[in-house]
Amino acid sequence: MTRNVALLSALALSVFLLAAGPAASRSRVVTDGILRVLLSSGWTGAVAPGIQENRSVAWITVADYRLPANAAKMEGGLIPPPHKLVIGIGDFITTSWSRRFPSVTRVHIPHKLRSVPLFFHVRRGARFLWHARFKGRELYLDVKFGSKRDAATTALTNRVLGSLRRQP
Repeated sequence: MTRNVALLSALALSVFLLAAGPAASRSRVVTDGILRVLLSSGWTGAVAPGIQENRSVAWITVADYRLPANAAKMEGGLIPPPHKLVIGIGDFITTSWSRRFPSVTRVHIPHKLRSVPLFFHVRRGARFLWHARFKGRELYLDVKFGSKRDAATTALTNRVLGSLRRQP
């Protein structure tokens, strides 16, 4: 009898994990198969895959609001609504040109963009663009704030960027 209860409990647990596990992971992670970003509650993500020199590359888009279905493929990116933000992560292979970019172990908005050598950076209102090398990949980072950037939105952005990992 005890063995049957244990067997039924194990079966029920495995059914629960099979049903809830994939849905939970889909809603919590966005990945291009090489890099992945963890998503907090209320965040959405999209991926536009591509090919560079016969290797996989992608454009990963994450935002703290509901993205349209074709968000990652939108030419020119998205403009976030007020008080929201959108982060674009271009994941490309490292080339001879990109070897000039700094190699980072943790992705974040640089504290002083002008003082960071070899970063490509532009600030237009509430938009930051820069390049970096991360875990053997070239990253093109594009962060757009829907409102004026402050300490709280910068910290939120850095939490999301800091969750970027290479797939195991």
